[in-house]
Amino acid sequence: MFKQKLDNFKRVIYSLSRGLSWAAAGAVCLMVLLVCTNIVTRLFGQPVTGTYELVGFMLVVVICFALAYGAVTRCHTTVNILVRRFSQRTQAIIDSITGLVSIGLFALLAWQCILLAARLRQVGEVSPTLWLPMFPLLYGVAFCCIIVCLVLLIDFSESLTKAMRK
Repeated sequence: MFKQKLDNFKRVIYSLSRGLSWAAAGAVCLMVLLVCTNIVTRLFGQPVTGTYELVGFMLVVVICFALAYGAVTRCHTTVNILVRRFSQRTQAIIDSITGLVSIGLFALLAWQCILLAARLRQVGEVSPTLWLPMFPLLYGVAFCCIIVCLVLLIDFSESLTKAMRK
């Protein structure tokens, strides 16, 4: 019963992270389109206003929205020259510890982004050129960090299960 619920939860979180990754890919396409449009219109003396700001905002979207899927696919860099020499159980214990630390760091990042977004919303902070509010972007970063935490929590539970079995 618990295994089935965990599998359903895993499927939902992994699908959500895949969707966020597609949104990141869409933001990359929009960035390319915007930069190319800006280059062409600049030749005619009419550059796109706020290109630098919009590309910066989209870059945040690209990086943060792709984090969870990167955690799902484990495409991050790991150095396992030393760890792979240990037993499977010891490797699972090390994975559990690093997973727990990672969950803590991403949870802290999400919490601080939420606090900063609330503060920016309260004072009405906007971007300098286009006057776009900054707080929604930070709420998006916080949301992505929470999804990363959930992916890492799934990995942590799997590593802990491996450590307990062997």
